Amino acid sequence: MDERLVYVDGDLGEFNKKTNLCVYNMLIRTPESAEIIIPSELEHSKEAIKLMSNHAISIINKYKLNNPKFMDNFKFYLTYDQKTLNSGEQHRGPNPHTDDIQGPRYNNDKSRVGFEYILSDNTPTIFYKNPTELSFSNENKEDLWNLIEDNADEMATYKAEINKVGFMNFYQIHRGDYVQTKTDRTFIKLCVTEKLFDADSDTVNPHLSNNVINGISYPWKITSRKSPGFVKFVKKNRM
Repeated sequence: MDERLVYVDGDLGEFNKKTNLCVYNMLIRTPESAEIIIPSELEHSKEAIKLMSNHAISIINKYKLNNPKFMDNFKFYLTYDQKTLNSGEQHRGPNPHTDDIQGPRYNNDKSRVGFEYILSDNTPTIFYKNPTELSFSNENKEDLWNLIEDNADEMATYKAEINKVGFMNFYQIHRGDYVQTKTDRTFIKLCVTEKLFDADSDTVNPHLSNNVINGISYPWKITSRKSPGFVKFVKKNRM
């Protein structure tokens, strides 16, 4: 087992049942409720989602013993992405990246704390062992994604285990891998954060519509994900 990812053991149910669903950053738990709310189309994956959610709640409750206000505004977001890939294709994240670094509100909306759970049934996510130094960069002028891309060391990587829930933070550098033959792949991610995910690419949970969450009516006002001049992925062949 890799030392840089912590794995959460438990029942995964039929998380990779063939559905061809694609759900991106959909809100499934709010600070106002302890209930996990998913549409019926995702019922087959409830065991895996429950495993991730219960582990996340245990972490939050542990830290609340010393800091009662710890992550008072935390929310759970679900990504469920199932796709048929042809040989030589990547499913997600073609370039080395992190999941929270730069965007429309990058000056004042950094995540103070946040973590994620990932799960896939084949072609595991690739992680990079070496960090990228960004402390001397100017995020108002430079594309930090390109800096990560340029400094990623393909000789110092490891792969997450398949059919296991991996626990990670927002700032671990990773990317999708290439498939060798035509294959179906299921990927699930549960993101735990205080942030509002309100990009135009995020999926709205219809069961939470018209709820007031963090004092704001849901669905939230849509925000363009990318700032002009930033987040320009330059795809490199890393096969």
